[in-house]
Amino acid sequence: MSENYLTVGSVIRVPYRSLLVKYYHYAVYIGDQEIIHFESQEIRKSNLKYFTKESVNKVKSQIEVMTFDEKYTKRYRSLEIVKRAKSKLGNRNYKVFKNNCEHFAIWAHCGEAFSSQANTTSEEYEAYAVYGLTAEQGFKASSDFIRHISDINGKKIGMKVLKVVDIDTLKYDKYK
Repeated sequence: MSENYLTVGSVIRVPYRSLLVKYYHYAVYIGDQEIIHFESQEIRKSNLKYFTKESVNKVKSQIEVMTFDEKYTKRYRSLEIVKRAKSKLGNRNYKVFKNNCEHFAIWAHCGEAFSSQANTTSEEYEAYAVYGLTAEQGFKASSDFIRHISDINGKKIGMKVLKVVDIDTLKYDKYK
């Protein structure tokens, strides 16, 4: 386990499961154990406990903190990222492939909307139709593959896991 602090403005994620597919749910950490994320088709503020409640991690209180290529991380300071995230509160323009939680969190942090998962899954769905797989078969066959490909696609912006933090032992916030 890494240091027990979170930097305000960090992009964080936890693995979730929907039907038969595992995916990552993303948010922006805004300090004081609060996050902003796209949830139930709306951008809203929640606490870290709420954010991790559906996690499929063995230790539910663990979150992954993401990092990006330097050209993306030097654009905004902590409070600017929080201001950007807060400016979208209440937005209901959710589209799974074009405007999801990952698009939102990366936009707030880096200035560009990007989703490694959406890029993968839209192409995967088309492939399932070509090979005659039902959506359920496609979901089941690709669950781990989607997570693996999202990590590969994330490399386009240098996205990778910086550290894992246990929110139950979180000690303090840090600003950049």
